Amino acid sequence: MTIKASSRYDFLINSLTNLAQKAFMDEKKYKKRMDSLKIINIILSFSVTVLLGLKLGWFSNMALVLSAALTAFNTWEGYANYKELWIRKTELRIKLTQLMGDLMMHLTKPENHEDMEKYKEFYRRYEELTEYHSKDVIAIYQRENESHINS
Repeated sequence: MTIKASSRYDFLINSLTNLAQKAFMDEKKYKKRMDSLKIINIILSFSVTVLLGLKLGWFSNMALVLSAALTAFNTWEGYANYKELWIRKTELRIKLTQLMGDLMMHLTKPENHEDMEKYKEFYRRYEELTEYHSKDVIAIYQRENESHINS
């Protein structure tokens, strides 16, 4: 049984689209989890500091409990590593988008030479934009990792 080239390409396009959509949803999910853990961390740290500053008997006990919860959240954050998962899903989505662009370039190439030159110019600009975006995203991650390491 042979499959027509157009249906093979349709299958590939649909597969890439589905993978890119799943990567995008996972990217959002991990970013939200990462941000939630950071907010909880900030709230617990603030609460422990304030309660210890009040220097009342039962406030110290409450600070101890919150400190234990803070340790648990920090341990979970290190174990789950949502930031790394977020970075990987973002990079995957960018690579899938670039691959889809390459495939669409192949499938929609013009017939005559003049149109092909214009088409290549548009595609070159598209590649520059995706390259710029991916470098920008990676630079943000590197800055965040460096600040995390230094703190």
